[in-house]
Amino acid sequence: MKLWIHVTIALVSFMTVGGILFSQFHRLNHLPLEVEFAEQVLRARAFEAKETQIALDLNDRYQRSPLNKTVDDIRRKILELTASKTKWATEAEECQKTQKDLDAAIEERQQEKTTLEGEFNSLKTQWNEEMNKLEQQLGMPSPVCAFVIENDETKKLCSPQKDAVPEVIVQGT
Repeated sequence: MKLWIHVTIALVSFMTVGGILFSQFHRLNHLPLEVEFAEQVLRARAFEAKETQIALDLNDRYQRSPLNKTVDDIRRKILELTASKTKWATEAEECQKTQKDLDAAIEERQQEKTTLEGEFNSLKTQWNEEMNKLEQQLGMPSPVCAFVIENDETKKLCSPQKDAVPEVIVQGT
């Protein structure tokens, strides 16, 4: 029986070694496939990394591009224009307030002018009436002439003298 146990142990050992060898052989056959799969995964990840790098480079280039610089310049100018617009709006409000004050002062002066023109016209009318009255008196013979003896010289002096009336021109508006 001893042989039988030895043969069994040898057979079991042989089967075990055969199984291990078969699995190792099978594994060796599948190893190139696994290596190829791992290489494909590595290439895919490298490709993704390259795509990401290209995207980052493009983004970096875009951010440094003249177009982006132009956008920044435009934004800066918009801020400057907004500030100047606010300043001009304030100045415009001040000008409008000043203009209202000046308009009120002009209206006041216009009323004053109208009042003064009215007074001037009434005084001018009174002066013209007084001048007309004085001209009529000059044109009429003096009451003294009724008591003077008539001769050539007194006739000259007592006759109405239209040339003696001075012509006065009052200039006004």
